[in-house]
Amino acid sequence: MPAPVTLAIDTGQPRCQSAVARAGGETFSIAEDRDRGHAEALIGQIEALLSRAGLEFGDLGRVAVTTGPGSFTGLRVALSAARAFGLALDIPVLGIPTMVALSLAGRPGDPLAVLIDARRGEVWCQRFAGPGAPAVGPERLPLAVALSQLGEAKMVVGSAAPLAAEAAATAGLDIETPDEPVVFVDIEAMARFAQSADPEDFPPEPLYLRPPDVRSQASKSVARK
Repeated sequence: MPAPVTLAIDTGQPRCQSAVARAGGETFSIAEDRDRGHAEALIGQIEALLSRAGLEFGDLGRVAVTTGPGSFTGLRVALSAARAFGLALDIPVLGIPTMVALSLAGRPGDPLAVLIDARRGEVWCQRFAGPGAPAVGPERLPLAVALSQLGEAKMVVGSAAPLAAEAAATAGLDIETPDEPVVFVDIEAMARFAQSADPEDFPPEPLYLRPPDVRSQASKSVARK
């Protein structure tokens, strides 16, 4: 049975990107760096992508979307679009954790770690036995603690990799980062990964960088008589 034609979309970082993997494995992608305006750009980008690949929406067999850690607004844009496609086309929707997608940049069989900047001196950290193969679950930790838990994972990728390299050098730790830092998801690699992934293992549920900063307003309320 041929691999399903798979659309992959990612708006959880300061980039709006999409890719499609055809049944034979050929991939096409479009990426645009942007801090905001993902919602206005995404659908037009996908239409242009499908046209470039010689496909129509009805040709899609599944859709994959990054689920974070990422910004609230960015993640919701892609998740909403993916769920809409899944409902309209009656196809599976896979939620690929951003850290899993970033790990696909690693070397086959070599352990690595993905670090995403969570701000305020913290990072999201997850160790992998190899590309797409989590060794542990993701955790939000102080950077120094995350570095102490890398274990055999000497290669580090993700938006916090430059911070980790600088901190490791100061602490005398030996870690490796690619010559060209891997900050963004390789959306074509994610599309190929999602072609063979089991949808049951990848529910499209978001994981946000940080919980919302909401405080109770009870102290400011006026008591009822």
